[in-house]
Amino acid sequence: MKALIDFWKKDIINKLILLISIILLVGTLAIAYALINLKSDSIFYSFFSSSTKDIGIPTLAVDSTQNGTGKSIVLATVTPQIISTATPQSPIATAEQANETPGPTQTLELPSSTPSPTLITSPVASSNPNKDVTACIPSNRQPVGKVLDVIDGNTIKVMLDGASYIVRYLGIDVPKYRPVAEYYGMESDFKNAEYVFAKEVILISDTKDKDDSGRLLRYVKVGDVFVNYALVSQGFATASSELSACADTFKAAEQSASQLKIGLWMPTPTIPSP
Repeated sequence: MKALIDFWKKDIINKLILLISIILLVGTLAIAYALINLKSDSIFYSFFSSSTKDIGIPTLAVDSTQNGTGKSIVLATVTPQIISTATPQSPIATAEQANETPGPTQTLELPSSTPSPTLITSPVASSNPNKDVTACIPSNRQPVGKVLDVIDGNTIKVMLDGASYIVRYLGIDVPKYRPVAEYYGMESDFKNAEYVFAKEVILISDTKDKDDSGRLLRYVKVGDVFVNYALVSQGFATASSELSACADTFKAAEQSASQLKIGLWMPTPTIPSP
């Protein structure tokens, strides 16, 4: 006994480390063995399964098979918990999934009294879309000027033949933006500027050269765009009552915009009274 005590006192730290390692190894093997042979109907199995699911630890699924000798062999497989983010499919089981023999194909017959669907279309323009809207413009002289300023939706300041002129678009009226803002006046002003500001414009006169304020009365084109007509057809202007060669064309464009409820023809929202 004294010899055993003397042997233990020599290098006691390393012996303690070895002893602790042996204890941990034996304990680990014992726990693994207990988990593999844990019965599914025991209270410890239920507690272990619920706790591992809550913390996301893979569980051990125990399966037993028989070998040729008739003895049971215990197989432990790790079953990880998979969290699926896929979109759930419709719970429709096919004949193959239900292990059933598919029956004869059934044909769904609709009753003859079922009404056909009705298509609701938007109102269309009253004028022919293929019609040349510039055909009404007289074949007069067509000088080219440079737009210096946009005064409102149908009035511009133009540099023409070295002099500046105020030009009002012939045959159309627009809501005013200055000095008092009228409904859709700002939109009309901005749309006109979008068409002509700082651009070269073609100016075509009709039977009347100027209005009572001394402004030139002209049809205005920018490239292939007939600006007078474009403003009316898009709901930024209306056809005026003054006589002009394009009066009927402008009136048809106004009717089309009114039917389509665009521009100033859009329904205005009503605010309920308190």
